[in-house]
Amino acid sequence: MGVFGTLFGFDQTMGAQNAILAETVLAKAPARERQRLAREVVKIMQSVRPISAETALEELDEAPVVAQLNFVALACDRLGVEPPLPRFVWTRVNNPFLVADQVTERHLSSALKVISGKARAGQLAWQGHEKHYDFTRLYENGEVSKRTYKDPFP
Repeated sequence: MGVFGTLFGFDQTMGAQNAILAETVLAKAPARERQRLAREVVKIMQSVRPISAETALEELDEAPVVAQLNFVALACDRLGVEPPLPRFVWTRVNNPFLVADQVTERHLSSALKVISGKARAGQLAWQGHEKHYDFTRLYENGEVSKRTYKDPFP
């Protein structure tokens, strides 16, 4: 992933795939596992720059869902949590915030088609990109709560 991945659309495609698979993991995991993943996401953010957990959570709470879920994919990869479908792998993205800015509805639709073609009914939990997670609740008690995403750059 990098310049060529961005130019040829690989980063965006893999970012969309990560988001769909990570959302499925969060939807099916028990609260304790979701909380463990959210705490790992904060650790990942803190490994890049020295920030408090509160600052990391504030940034995550304001991030688009594709960024949030690509952080979850990184946490899954680090913790050894397998993707919810066989023959898929987590793709490590260098900057989930940047990937989220580049992923379009077309990337998400294409990834959903590919993944859906290999899934049985009810295996996926993609709810779209219009809402994002309240990461603070996820971090504190593993509770899944989504709210409408307000794009700061309409």
